[in-house]
Amino acid sequence: MGGLGDRYVMASRTISGNFDARQIARAIMSKEAGGYRFAGSELLQDDGDMQNKVTFSLHRDRRYTLDCAVLLADEPAPADHELEWTGPLFVAGAKRQVKLYRKKP
Repeated sequence: MGGLGDRYVMASRTISGNFDARQIARAIMSKEAGGYRFAGSELLQDDGDMQNKVTFSLHRDRRYTLDCAVLLADEPAPADHELEWTGPLFVAGAKRQVKLYRKKP
């Protein structure tokens, strides 16, 4: 899950590890509004400062992508979304396993 296929990493941004899941989803969608799409994440921690380094790929057609939802792994999927990525993120100050769902077209 989360393979890049015909896309490649073009950008990254750090998102606070103190953000809740909804804030993380909004931060991801704000970057995607510029024609990028979420590709993955890496956890960064230095002297207690927790950051999610989120990477994005540039779509060939640079279209705005569909809304996403970031949920803790044990939460149920939204009815009108499909699973796109699973992995660890810092959420609300703790390392958590999460799932990123994308709204169905």
